[in-house]
Amino acid sequence: MHGFAARLEFGRAYLRLSSKDSLFAASAKIPASLRNRPKREKRMNHSSENLARFDIDERRSSDPVAIDASIEAAAVPNDPRVARKTAVLVLGMHRSGTSSIAGAVAKLGAKAPNNLLPNAADNERGFFESQSIADLNDEILASAGTRWDDWRRFNPRWRLSPVAGGFEDKAIAVLEEEFGSAPLIVMKDPRFCRMMTPFWSSVMDKAEYDLRVIIPVRSPLEVARSLWLRNGFPISKGLLLWLRHMVDAHAASRAYPTAYVGWSEFLSDWPLTLKRVGEKLGIEWPRLSDISAADIDAFLSPGLRHNSASLDELISHPDVNEWVLNAYEALLTLAEDSSSIVARAALDEIAVKFDMAERIFGRTLVDFEDSQARERHSADIARAERDNAMNEWRRRDEEIARLAQEISVRDQHIAALTQDRDNWVAEAGAQRGRGDHLQAERDNALRDQGRLQDEIGRRDQEIARLHHEIAGRNHEIGVRDQHIAALTQDRDNWVAEAGAQRQRADQLQNEEIPRRDHDIEIRNQHIAALSDERTSATAEVAALRQEVERLTAGNDAAQPT
Repeated sequence: MHGFAARLEFGRAYLRLSSKDSLFAASAKIPASLRNRPKREKRMNHSSENLARFDIDERRSSDPVAIDASIEAAAVPNDPRVARKTAVLVLGMHRSGTSSIAGAVAKLGAKAPNNLLPNAADNERGFFESQSIADLNDEILASAGTRWDDWRRFNPRWRLSPVAGGFEDKAIAVLEEEFGSAPLIVMKDPRFCRMMTPFWSSVMDKAEYDLRVIIPVRSPLEVARSLWLRNGFPISKGLLLWLRHMVDAHAASRAYPTAYVGWSEFLSDWPLTLKRVGEKLGIEWPRLSDISAADIDAFLSPGLRHNSASLDELISHPDVNEWVLNAYEALLTLAEDSSSIVARAALDEIAVKFDMAERIFGRTLVDFEDSQARERHSADIARAERDNAMNEWRRRDEEIARLAQEISVRDQHIAALTQDRDNWVAEAGAQRGRGDHLQAERDNALRDQGRLQDEIGRRDQEIARLHHEIAGRNHEIGVRDQHIAALTQDRDNWVAEAGAQRQRADQLQNEEIPRRDHDIEIRNQHIAALSDERTSATAEVAALRQEVERLTAGNDAAQPT
């Protein structure tokens, strides 16, 4: 069994033992290589108070005027006449689950900041972190000559500098702006871990807040990998950042009710985890309901965990040092039993050694870290230029694809237009042929029309001639009718005269009557002949009229439309 796993198993077994007999009974389960460790840990139990005092004294030895604010806050009782508010402070390293825990606490009724950091690609559900407080913390870090990704301890003497008082006033104003008079708030910013003791503990007390602390515990290798993916930090730097934030968070939480939360256990069973947190911190969650639970279930999806590392990976990874392993072991122990003196003493010891190592190697590593930062910055610039070039290439490829698509569409449109043109040309050719045929027919019709016009002219002339002839014939008929009438009158006169003469004939029977009868007969014959001639002329006139009507009908039919 690996040393860390063995120590973790032993630590958990040791916490369950309450007597020397039970320790002896369990000793058979402890590896032989660690059989002597209970004695050492027992000594640590008895000397934990001295170790903590040594930690405080050792830190003060390099800064005689610095004051441990957590001890100071614990020594000054709250004024019972002042109505105090409660602040749930989520202390933890970047990428260690602080956002998910702060979000769940907010959904259970704690007031979140008014001015939240916007969601980002690496934290789509939200940071539940105050933009104003994060900006203020960055200002404070810069004023102290450090920044958020510095693994060194925040200078405890900064609190005595001339600028500290102004920042304290700003911090109290920001708290009022972000939370107002809400009786229960939730605050979260990983920068708090390094800045609680020299600054925020005093600010929160002056702002009349009682602090309750939640410390998420996530595998340091998962945190380091997440930082490598998001910020490009080497794994070794991510582990140092994790160690600094966690030992400082542990030190800052000494004076306050604190709940250590294993992040994996929180994701797998948040209701039980937050129930125990509430009991540990003495808080009844205001919005604990089925509706809130459903909201938190939707919020805490498995997708929140983008990186995972097994225990074997953590133990065997070459960048994971003994302090990181021991600190993680102690934090997991505190997540199970926050009263473990052994785990607290182990963290205190690691913090003292870490601070000593920082004083020895910290300045030496500045040039190396700056060089790495410059190289990383250059790499970031090169990566950004490469990404910009790739994006430009992709944009150009997309533009080429779009233009090719447009060309294809236009080619299809041109092909369709060409086909339409060919169809129109063919149709125009066919229509031209039909037009030529129609033109020929028109020319023939025009020629026929000319001939018909000539024929009509001739027929009009013939009709005019016939009309003239008819008029002449009608005149002749009229003359003849007059002649016939005169003859008839003469005949009647003759008849009358013949009657008179017949009467005289009675007198002249032998002489005058025969002569007169002979004259009458001759005249009757002449009248008959004239009547026959009149009948013939009338028939001829009728025939001429029919011919005129036929010619007129023919002219109408031949007239062009």
